[in-house]
Amino acid sequence: MGKIGETLAKDYLTKKYKVDGCEVVWLNDGPQLGKSYDFALYKGDEALRYFEVKITGIPEKYWLKMSLNQIECAFEKGHLYSVVFIKVHQDSSVDFYEVQEPLSKLSGLQPILMMKKD
Repeated sequence: MGKIGETLAKDYLTKKYKVDGCEVVWLNDGPQLGKSYDFALYKGDEALRYFEVKITGIPEKYWLKMSLNQIECAFEKGHLYSVVFIKVHQDSSVDFYEVQEPLSKLSGLQPILMMKKD
């Protein structure tokens, strides 16, 4: 569902951040570049925001998994980093939740650490 989520997020972000001189750039449109975010909002050469996209079709799912690279990037970028969490419902309706600065106490997210099975 990743590519579907990114396509939905592209439309959402383009409409939301339609500001003079700003452009939403889809970094993984085509081959995956391995970035810790999927989109960046630019004004000229300056990056104003970074967005990671997460999607689910599970109605009761209100959690998301971030990789170590994504957590490091969120920490480094601070208030410039957001997660766009997309919920696709059975009737094909879609809800978007944008969580700015997901590692901040104010984001409302609670981190969960999981151990890897060997």
